[in-house]
Amino acid sequence: MKRKWTILEDMEAATFMPSDLPASIRSGLESYVTDGVNRWSGLCQNFFDQEREHMLLKEPTKKDLEVHRTMCRLLLLLGRAWENSILDAPVPERVKLELKGRLGQLDASWSQFQNPMPAKEADLILKEVFPE
Repeated sequence: MKRKWTILEDMEAATFMPSDLPASIRSGLESYVTDGVNRWSGLCQNFFDQEREHMLLKEPTKKDLEVHRTMCRLLLLLGRAWENSILDAPVPERVKLELKGRLGQLDASWSQFQNPMPAKEADLILKEVFPE
């Protein structure tokens, strides 16, 4: 029997998935992806707990910023790999939403600590919002 292939082309990636996967393979793939994304999400939570302790509750040191940069970049890379892997995969929508949500948190964390707003720009905004 010749297997049909579904092709999804996106600006960032092209993926393909057999459209008639046997139930056992589909179930195994769903479990593998769900478990992997859940484990990655747990790592993200651990990262955010550490971020709170080392970056938010105290003034971060250069070493704190370096560790944050390394860990955040790694988690973003892993998350983007998962994201590209499941574009057309038969996984529950909640898994895709979990992945998307965590990636948004990581992006925000990166912006906050690795690309902070310049002080002059922040001062202008504060003066605009809270005029004296």
